[in-house]
Amino acid sequence: MGFVTAANMAEGTALFVRARRSTGRKSGDSASAVSPGNAVALVLVSLVLVWVATGEFYRDAGEGRTIGWGEEPLWFPHEAVKAAGAKELPPKFASFHNGHAALYDYYFGPERKVFSDARLEVIGADLYQQQNRLTSALSRNDAGWRSLVSAAGRPVMLADHASNSAVSATLFTAKDYACIHFDPIAAVFAPAESITGTSVRPFDFLQAHYDPNGFRAYDMTSRLALTRALRNIAGSLAAYGRDDLARPMNLAGISLAANLIEERPTEADHWKLLGQLLQSTGTVAIPRDAAPVSVDPVEDLAALRTVHALSTAALLAPNDFSTRYSLMMQQRSLKQLDQERDSLRILATMTPINTTQATEIENALARIAEIDRAISSPESGSQANGAKIEGENRAELERTLDRLIDSGRIGEAAHALAESLPATDAPADLANKLFALQMWLGNTEEAIKTITRIAEEPRRAVFEAVVMIVEGRPRNDVAEAIDKAGKSVTGLSQKDPLRFSMAGLKALHFAETGEPVKAREALDAAQASATTPAQKDFTARLGRLIP
Repeated sequence: MGFVTAANMAEGTALFVRARRSTGRKSGDSASAVSPGNAVALVLVSLVLVWVATGEFYRDAGEGRTIGWGEEPLWFPHEAVKAAGAKELPPKFASFHNGHAALYDYYFGPERKVFSDARLEVIGADLYQQQNRLTSALSRNDAGWRSLVSAAGRPVMLADHASNSAVSATLFTAKDYACIHFDPIAAVFAPAESITGTSVRPFDFLQAHYDPNGFRAYDMTSRLALTRALRNIAGSLAAYGRDDLARPMNLAGISLAANLIEERPTEADHWKLLGQLLQSTGTVAIPRDAAPVSVDPVEDLAALRTVHALSTAALLAPNDFSTRYSLMMQQRSLKQLDQERDSLRILATMTPINTTQATEIENALARIAEIDRAISSPESGSQANGAKIEGENRAELERTLDRLIDSGRIGEAAHALAESLPATDAPADLANKLFALQMWLGNTEEAIKTITRIAEEPRRAVFEAVVMIVEGRPRNDVAEAIDKAGKSVTGLSQKDPLRFSMAGLKALHFAETGEPVKAREALDAAQASATTPAQKDFTARLGRLIP
């Protein structure tokens, strides 16, 4: 493409010089000979050149290309292509990005063949249509994709993350293909029968997570691209009901996103990725029967982190459609009608950039009207701050809270309870409820203040650790908070829920930070304290993610 551009510019320059010579103009007369129309055209073309050359055009278009010398960063998957050309693998290669087949040709041609190389559309209509059908079938996980792959000769396949993560998700679910390479740019899949008895091994996401060099992501740009890839593929796998495949990717992605946040906490993308990775884990996004009014430090941690991460991302990038939509869906699943309506109103003001967004904005307007009908007029007359909450006063407050929560007005409920609780000697159950409401709203600043009203020291220490995890504090600080809380619960019975909570939080923390020995030790303690089916299920699920 560069040669074509250079040829066009050379031809234009030659025509300009020829025209000047034929008219016999002197160089000093050139400026006066330019017509107003040509002058306007020259200015516009110059502005466009500056727009493109500075990279602003690609930023405005959302493409993210880099203007400069050399290769576009993270564009050509050299390591992935080399893995696809291993001597043990079939000498046939298929890719889904117009530039990647050429790279395989560069390294391994002409002995090894590509299925198609469509850079200049000279491969013929039939083959081009076959390539499109194969890409479409794999992207949609159509049942007929295997016959298309067989017709192509069961090649080694490379799917880039930027445009074809859906292809990867389909191939991950296939028993007759195995992922043999995964890096920040692309994934490589080989026919399962071709690697049997060879030195080629399926890619192990858990091993890569616990190995600092496992994903070959050595700078922030690479780690950001890798985190996006894990989010996209894990989300698709979760939608396919393959949590067994998604969980190791989610663990690695959450760890990467947390590291990115620690390095640059004001980057909206880092928070969005963390929230969306958490959102696709387990039951986080599954609609609840009622709005939660309590906090289980272990079972609710992922959902609490999701709300806070997406809320933070929305504050940092208020016009990002994906962030606001994800937050709105999480609020909907938590039966927070007032919070959902606030997010919908913001979505409804955005300018769509594709048909999907346009449809969701139309849906948002209809949903706002539905919520308006469901939510009655605001409650009034909360208890005065400092009034003693007992007897009829307490009964009236609880009735008010129940009405607000049942109608989905969670923000009003938290405000009413905060206004009603005395500054000191607040009833323990109401202080716990206020903390929970504030955490579910993503309001960790107020939740931290409420912790001081909780008289029970072990519970207070556990909640402090939860807040630090949710806020994405530096990992060393989180570890210290967990240790402090762990010491506070040592006097409790081994089967006390708080003992389980601290061991579970510790195991999860060290699993995310890639420290398997510490994670396994904490998990053993959690298993010893587990009594409920939910607790035992948590330890079993986490145990599968710790070597």
